[in-house]
Amino acid sequence: MREFPHTSRLLAFAVSAGVLAMAASAQVVPGRTVEFYAAVDRPVEMAFDPLGTMYVGRSILGTGSDPTRIHRIGYGGGPVVEFGPVQVDPDAVLFDVTGAFSGVVGGVMVAGHTTNTPVSDGELRVIAPDESLSVIFGPSGGLNNPNDLEYDSTGRIVTADDEDNQVWALTPGGGGSLLFTLPADNGVVEIGPGDRIYTAAVDGTVRIHNPDGSVFNGSFYSGLNGSAPLVFGNGDAFWGTDLYTIDRVNGNLIRVDSGGVGTVIGTGFAGLAADMVFGPDNFMYISLLDANQIIRIVPEPATLALLALAAGMALRRR
Repeated sequence: MREFPHTSRLLAFAVSAGVLAMAASAQVVPGRTVEFYAAVDRPVEMAFDPLGTMYVGRSILGTGSDPTRIHRIGYGGGPVVEFGPVQVDPDAVLFDVTGAFSGVVGGVMVAGHTTNTPVSDGELRVIAPDESLSVIFGPSGGLNNPNDLEYDSTGRIVTADDEDNQVWALTPGGGGSLLFTLPADNGVVEIGPGDRIYTAAVDGTVRIHNPDGSVFNGSFYSGLNGSAPLVFGNGDAFWGTDLYTIDRVNGNLIRVDSGGVGTVIGTGFAGLAADMVFGPDNFMYISLLDANQIIRIVPEPATLALLALAAGMALRRR
């Protein structure tokens, strides 16, 4: 996965609720324009290289079998092409600019399980620029189904294993260890300030753990309807540094401040929004697994002008 956590269960839940979002036109975010970016088959996790090329993990949902291939998307939304060899369960992706983790400069790291009955034996692989593939970690009987990959400031990768409700740390050279276990299925991790680890489990609760795995806040934000994608703002004047998430059932795009207070800033996102990332252009990108598309959210010119005016006034007051 992101068979997200257990994608088939989530999709059935979304269908029963009648909330599948099938087009970018359904989303409304005041002060921002929601744009169609690319049509991609079963997109899940996304990662950018520094020049804006996007790599997209691919779910096996609805295919009846795997393996399959990930996608590469040129900046601006095209071309959309399959990239690298066929793999089993290539859900999670992460770009290795310098090769410090994978040993491959410009490598695309991909994670997923290697056996389907049962889902088990997680693996981390890397696709080189020439599209050759090698294994970095695993197959592991402990880390069964890695679904998300995030760097922290030390250079390790934190990943969510939704098959066992676990969060693991992976280190360069192929090492890995269990950090903590959650009380509910979880396929989402996000690294926040101080390298704290944020998770969003299917019980609708966002929790925070310290880098060593100890609990920092066991109920930072609650009330989501199931698991949810997470991303921190990029720090600019428009997005700030708050946490963003999507309630997949009611379709709200939510901004959560450092005190755990959530504010709805957009609507119409119901369905399987699988991942949220910021690109090098400072726009927010969202993969819609059920709609087979990626959308992006762009500040409107009038909003940017107001921000620039406010910044100028603040400088004059100093």
